[in-house]
Amino acid sequence: MNLVCTLSLAILALKNNNWEVPDHPHAKIGIVLVAAIIFICLTGVIMRLRIFRRLSIYWIHKIFGYAILVIA
Repeated sequence: MNLVCTLSLAILALKNNNWEVPDHPHAKIGIVLVAAIIFICLTGVIMRLRIFRRLSIYWIHKIFGYAILVIA
């Protein structure tokens, strides 16, 4: 659900700016946060499906999740 909300709001923001990323810090931070949310969700899916058992996806997912909580 978090991924759907984040992507839909990012698409609406880009649509309002004629599909261009403005050159101010708020827009750049927003792009970084969208990428981080996508990364967290993908690592969560990989962790749940246990695709890569030898990689420490759990710790990567956990650290990025807590980092987003601290930023928020």
